Amino acid sequence: MARITVIIFGPVCILLALACSVFGQKVEAGQKSDSDSTSFLDRTHDASRIEEAHYKLFIYNQNKGVPSNLSVLERTISRENYRTIPSIKISEINDVSKPRTKTVLYIDAKSLKPLYFEMSDDDTPLVRATFDNGKVRIIDVSSGTEKVSETELPPDAYLSNSFSELVEANDFGKNPVSIFSVFTPGKAVGRFRVERIGQQKFDLPDGHQIDCWVLKFTKTDSQGAETPGGYRFVDKKSGKVIMFKSSLDSDTFISYQILL
Repeated sequence: MARITVIIFGPVCILLALACSVFGQKVEAGQKSDSDSTSFLDRTHDASRIEEAHYKLFIYNQNKGVPSNLSVLERTISRENYRTIPSIKISEINDVSKPRTKTVLYIDAKSLKPLYFEMSDDDTPLVRATFDNGKVRIIDVSSGTEKVSETELPPDAYLSNSFSELVEANDFGKNPVSIFSVFTPGKAVGRFRVERIGQQKFDLPDGHQIDCWVLKFTKTDSQGAETPGGYRFVDKKSGKVIMFKSSLDSDTFISYQILL
C-alpha cells in the first residue's frame, strides 16, 4: 500500500492554495448534458482507479489569503475483505475534534456500494450500520441505549465518507457527467450531479503543475430543490480532489488533499 503522509503547516498551505494558476484555464461553455448515458455512477465508474493510501488532509477555509477553521482528517484507504466480500476499507480520524471522531466503512471493491459503517468518539461506539437487499439497518448507541432502525436504501446511494472515492473512480475525460446520491446512516440522502465544465493547471511551489478538471456540483434534496454544490478541481490522472471553491469568481476556497 502506498503510504502518503501529508504534513503541511499554515504558510505552506497558503502558498499551495494561492498557487492555483489561471493560466491555461478553459471552460467548456455551452456543453450539453449527456445524462442519458451517465445517469448512474455504476455505468461509468472504474473502481480500479482508487489507490490504496494513507495521508492527512489539512482542510481549511481561506478568504483573501487568511486561513481559518483548520481541520485535520487522517484517512487510510486499503483493499481488504469485509467478511468474504472484496472491499475497500476507508478509515477517517478527525485529529482536531475533541473527542476524536473515528469513522470506518467498507464499500464493495467493484460497485462501491456500502457494506458496513461505524462511527465512534475516542473508541466509544456511537453508530453502526449494515446493508443488505436494499435496506440499511442502523444501531444507534450514542445515548447509551441501543436503538435499532431499518430503512430503505435508494439503489444509487453511496456513503458520504466515500465521496472522494466516488469522484476518483470516474474518469471525467471520458465521462463528463456523473450522478449519484450520498448519505450518512440516519440522515437524509443528498443527490449530486457532477459536470465537467473546464480544465485548469494547479501550480506547486516547486514549479510542477497538476492538470485538473474543473467539476461543477449541483445538489438536489429529497423535495427536488436544487442548490449549488460548488466546484472541485481534480487531478486528471488520479482523480484526486485538489481544491474546492463555492464560486469560481470567489476569493474564498478550501485547499486540501495535496499529495506530495
